[in-house]
Amino acid sequence: MLREILVLIAGLSGCLGGYILSLISPEEMESGKKYFLLLKRIFFVLIGLTSYYFYQAEQVALFVLMAVFLVLFYFNFLNKKTKKRRYLEAFNYGLFIVLFFFSAEKTLLASMMFLYGLPVGSLWRS
Repeated sequence: MLREILVLIAGLSGCLGGYILSLISPEEMESGKKYFLLLKRIFFVLIGLTSYYFYQAEQVALFVLMAVFLVLFYFNFLNKKTKKRRYLEAFNYGLFIVLFFFSAEKTLLASMMFLYGLPVGSLWRS
C-alpha cells in the first residue's frame, strides 16, 4: 500500500514540475500555450483509454466512471464557458486518483498522470 501511495504522489507531482518549468522559461509559455493545451487533451484521453483497458472492477462501476470521464471531457475541452475554470483540474485529478486505485497497471497510469500534469502546471501560470 505504501508503494502505491508513493507512486501516486510521484504521478501527481507533474503539476509541480510543470509550474516550475513555467517559472524557468516564461518567454516560452506564450508561444507554447497551444501545444500545452493539445498535450493536455491528448494525455487526458490516453488516461481514460488506459483506465478503461486496465480496469479491475464491476462493469457498472466502469460505466459510471467512464460517464464521469466523458462529462469532464466535455466541460474541460468542448464547453466554451468553462475553458478558463481552473477548479475543474481538481475534478480531473480526483477522477484520476479513483481510477488509479482500481487499475491493474498503477505505474503506467501514474506516469501518464505525471505527463498530464506537466502541461497543466505550465498552463496555471499563463
